[in-house]
Amino acid sequence: MKIKQIITIILVIAVIIVVIQNSAKVSLTILFWEIEMSKIIFYPLLFAAGFIVGLLSGMGKTRKDEKEKIGVVREYR
Repeated sequence: MKIKQIITIILVIAVIIVVIQNSAKVSLTILFWEIEMSKIIFYPLLFAAGFIVGLLSGMGKTRKDEKEKIGVVREYR
């Protein structure tokens, strides 16, 4: 296994432990809305939102790198 996979597995296990231990209610206020939900629901939603933001921010870098590689390949021809 690669080190990246091991770190990912450890982080996912840590997130699962934290979610299981926190079942109290939390109140979230966004502008004039107030949402009350269990922490066991809130934390996975927060984790998923962070994961999606990470994926989207990484996708932009990948596309730039691919364009640079294509430019380098074309220069060699």
